[in-house]
Amino acid sequence: MPWHARLQLDYHRDPTISADAGAAAPRTLARYLHNGPLRILQSLYPEGDAVCHNVLVHPPGGLVGGDTLEIQVSAATGTHGLVTTPGATRFYRSDGALALQDTQIHLAAGARLEWLPLETLCYSGCQAENRLQATLDAEFAFVAQCNVGGEFLSPDKQARLREIGMRRWQRTLDDRLGLSRDELARKPANDGPLPIEETLLADKPEHRIERPESERIPADNRWGFRMDVPELLYNRGELHNLSISRGTLTAEDTPGGGLTMVLSLRSIHGRQPVTESPETASTPAPATRLRVDLELLPRLGDDGVCEAAKDISMAGVVGTAMMLLECSQVGAVIDVDAIPRPNGVPLQRWLAAFPSYGFVLSVRPEHLGEVLTRFAVRDIACSVVGDVTATREVHLRHAGGQANQPHRA
Repeated sequence: MPWHARLQLDYHRDPTISADAGAAAPRTLARYLHNGPLRILQSLYPEGDAVCHNVLVHPPGGLVGGDTLEIQVSAATGTHGLVTTPGATRFYRSDGALALQDTQIHLAAGARLEWLPLETLCYSGCQAENRLQATLDAEFAFVAQCNVGGEFLSPDKQARLREIGMRRWQRTLDDRLGLSRDELARKPANDGPLPIEETLLADKPEHRIERPESERIPADNRWGFRMDVPELLYNRGELHNLSISRGTLTAEDTPGGGLTMVLSLRSIHGRQPVTESPETASTPAPATRLRVDLELLPRLGDDGVCEAAKDISMAGVVGTAMMLLECSQVGAVIDVDAIPRPNGVPLQRWLAAFPSYGFVLSVRPEHLGEVLTRFAVRDIACSVVGDVTATREVHLRHAGGQANQPHRA
């Protein structure tokens, strides 16, 4: 008759010793519950109090058809456990049901576990499965943080991400469930029968969305733009996107084409000239008009005619452009004379202004006409002020000349 044995083993820190008691390392204690012929022998400390050694004993000495061993091990923060066995795990010949050993390990951040059982022996004719699943809180938190994005992802963190991504797991559900029609069209028809083993993170062929010819910019284009166009329109690979070294933009998302600035130059209530207070040109405007003006920006993104955008902040128009360029590791040539500016406002003051309605946009050549028209209809100044380059340097042009010293983006 088959049997089902369970063991829950938990490592925790000795509660009688505080973390600031001055000990080199806190004592690790083991607590366990068992049901059936599966148990832990007395805890041993051959390496000192910090490392708790335990021997996992299975008195029958092997598994046959229908037998099940469930082992769950958890380790709290700051603990260090070691688990081994006195002999090999044996799966014997069986003509009946599957014999199963299912081991699940959960490690909190800062915990260590040495899982060192002896070898597994599978006898001829056995029907068996030996599962091992580890859940690591620290690694999950690390991957989650990579997904948030930040200022910089160092090469060693990128290597750690790839190492985590290459770990393998067993998927038991169809990964086509819930996909859109376009996603299903890109995905292979059949990955094979379930369950299937695969890596935790992957860049799969269906993640690659090819760039159509209409999205490519010829070298002799009539606008005179020179830029590196990514091979793909989108790359939604998991490792590809999580491994972005700076910011949250991939090469496919990087701003390109014309650098465009949008600024409201309207008079305030039709009475106070904008030249007297360019920084507040839109603040007292009617709410209805402002709401419609602000709705222009998300619609550009939804319609796919704007690659990237940033609101002009206290850094001024040029400083804000550099912030947008820096996060994408690109540069630009900016013509300051092309920046929309109210009549009578000194250039130096306008470049340092913090306008209430001002944005820097990156727009590809094929969409420039549409973007310019949308703002013109709303009586909002919008002009192409430069070109995005791959140099990571920002060059300023003024009155036909160019700054001698480029600024690093």
